[in-house]
Amino acid sequence: MVGISQLEHLENNLRHRLDIFAYLEKQLNWNHGVAFPGLRYSFLVKDRKAFEQRFLGRFNLSIWFTSVCQGRNLNWEQIQYQAGSCPVAEMVSKHIVNFPTHQRIDMAMFESEIEANLQWIKTELAF
Repeated sequence: MVGISQLEHLENNLRHRLDIFAYLEKQLNWNHGVAFPGLRYSFLVKDRKAFEQRFLGRFNLSIWFTSVCQGRNLNWEQIQYQAGSCPVAEMVSKHIVNFPTHQRIDMAMFESEIEANLQWIKTELAF
């Protein structure tokens, strides 16, 4: 029943996500060239802890992919992973953040937070 209920709001949900995605693309002067954005707006920053701290209490960044072997930060040898064998994934797992795009994010509040922090955000972008 929940799934059917959510399908009734799918178009509005997708529009909201697209609006947030387009807003961020414009503010950050990016063009990811993504035809359909994901559930989150993900990007890399220099200092993830500082980024999380900056937005703490404003909205949940829900940091995903904190390890190259998601769910495991220790004892990689138990799953036959050797540190350094995937250097890009290891780097990304330390620098990725995700802005939420779901409908509980009020667009006016989101825009206000981004505009108030835009210059700082731009200085924190890793790439």
